[in-house]
Amino acid sequence: ALYWSGRLIEAFPAEAYPHYLRGSVLTRRHAWEEALQAVQNALARDAAEPDYFALASALCEPLSRFEEAGHYARAGLLLNPEHAGCLKAYMLSLMGQERPFREVAERLVQLRPTDAEAHALLGQAEWSEAGDAEAAMLHFREALRLHPDYEPARFGLLGVMRTRTVPYRLFNGLQHVG
Repeated sequence: ALYWSGRLIEAFPAEAYPHYLRGSVLTRRHAWEEALQAVQNALARDAAEPDYFALASALCEPLSRFEEAGHYARAGLLLNPEHAGCLKAYMLSLMGQERPFREVAERLVQLRPTDAEAHALLGQAEWSEAGDAEAAMLHFREALRLHPDYEPARFGLLGVMRTRTVPYRLFNGLQHVG
């Protein structure tokens, strides 16, 4: 696929999609910098496609470039305020900056109620931002119902459940157990 994306770029250098395709292939190979460069090349040719902004934003996350991720996600949301990929990317950029992201997570679940990742992200938001263990567990469980092997939901649910155990609470100096 990498070879063919390169051939498409050679054949159609002014077209955005071959560059986006190359970025997608490089993403699957975890070549984050190269993938981001390819998507930036696509954006230089067509800045009206929210999918390109969503991928660029998502690629910034493993590079710990959260501010840049937020920029790409917001630009995509200006084109389509309900673009699920841009909403996810925007939320992840907020998580990286430790800003409130619960509202974005709620909107994402409204747009994609059958998306396990959306529910897991909302579970994380409920737990880390609001400290609401019940709401967090509800969303982690829903994510696991939708995708039983989804590790982030499993780990999130176990993490919340662990903090509710008596030994954990006693170890952390909490007086009230119940």
